[in-house]
Amino acid sequence: MATSTHKHIAAHLKALPKADAAAFAKQVAAVQKAGLKSIRIFPKGIPAVDTVVVSGLVKQAELSALIGKLAVNIPKLGGIEVFPFGIPAIDTFNVNVNLK
Repeated sequence: MATSTHKHIAAHLKALPKADAAAFAKQVAAVQKAGLKSIRIFPKGIPAVDTVVVSGLVKQAELSALIGKLAVNIPKLGGIEVFPFGIPAIDTFNVNVNLK
């Protein structure tokens, strides 16, 4: 049974076939549970969506733990991209998680 979080995420993926949306929703929920905050979801692929990019923010102190959790807990992880934010000192990172 899908949780309300899964249903909310699946609503953002409504252009996908129902089974694919449900599978991606579970993965996105796992990314949230790992600690990624303020997420945005971007489906990618023409003509069929084959990747979902989950983008969000994480504090510097939480970055290494997040990457470790993602590497261990996301079975269809396509990649992780990290971009620093903060001038003059980096304090926050934008993290893009590619899900296959």
